[in-house]
Amino acid sequence: MTLAEPCVIIESHGPTYRGSAQVLRWAEEWFQSGNTVDRWDITSVIWEASHSSVEWVFECTVEGTSHSFEGASTVILDGSRIAYLREYRTTVPVFDAQN
Repeated sequence: MTLAEPCVIIESHGPTYRGSAQVLRWAEEWFQSGNTVDRWDITSVIWEASHSSVEWVFECTVEGTSHSFEGASTVILDGSRIAYLREYRTTVPVFDAQN
């Protein structure tokens, strides 16, 4: 098991799951609905003893519609297990600012 008990997982669009049983139910329902994770590339990691930050590129298919975005997660560990994870995502593709 990779989740501590208790644990809190907050998705980038708001849903919050408390406890490993609720996280497991959510994951099972999500995949049983035919949704797929098509890509999840880690682009950078900052790793400390109990706090970490991860940037990523995520692609999935939900109800037949493809989604793609960049994001980041903050993670708090309890030993080697996830006690808290909060995701953040971009709302538009990343671009170079023009001055």
